[in-house]
Amino acid sequence: PVDWSPDGLTIVLNTFKTGTAQDIVILDAATRKVETVVAESVRRDMGGLISPDSKWLLYSSDTNGSLQLWVQSFPTPGPTVQVSEHGGSRGWWSRDSRQIFWMSGDLRSLWRADVVAGTQFSVRNTLKIATLPPGILSIDMTPDRTRVLAITPERIGIGSEDPPSGSRSGRRLNRQRRQHKARRPLGLHHCASGLR
Repeated sequence: PVDWSPDGLTIVLNTFKTGTAQDIVILDAATRKVETVVAESVRRDMGGLISPDSKWLLYSSDTNGSLQLWVQSFPTPGPTVQVSEHGGSRGWWSRDSRQIFWMSGDLRSLWRADVVAGTQFSVRNTLKIATLPPGILSIDMTPDRTRVLAITPERIGIGSEDPPSGSRSGRRLNRQRRQHKARRPLGLHHCASGLR
């Protein structure tokens, strides 16, 4: 499952079908009936986070050629609105459904936009709020959306080859690794805080 509705009655899933790249479907937890919520096509539609007020579905799609963040009405599908302009690979709702946060398509920046209240979905005040470290493997935000935690590969130096351990540069690299491990275990990074 990608997400559950706040009332616990609907589950969002991503599926792969012959003739389509990736689709977003919802499963009724009581009846086990499956419905497609984003039109099936050859594009990739993935993710699918239901807003806390249960009115909107936030997802990523390469509809226009690059992976961007989109929103459509929920549970009844409606017109889609593109949220991101610089790519969107992962998104989050604020607890009150009044803001959307997302990671750019190049996985290097974090963005925020305010949701405009109304029956038609729109956003305003789009703002880059953080630069992220390179090589992110996994990322998530705290529930209050004030902090980001990312897992990145542990890298020191350029490239994947190490100099011989007995050489001057090899000894320096080993010293840097020991110091690095003392500071940050396993490439776990606290990327940003105070994001509001």
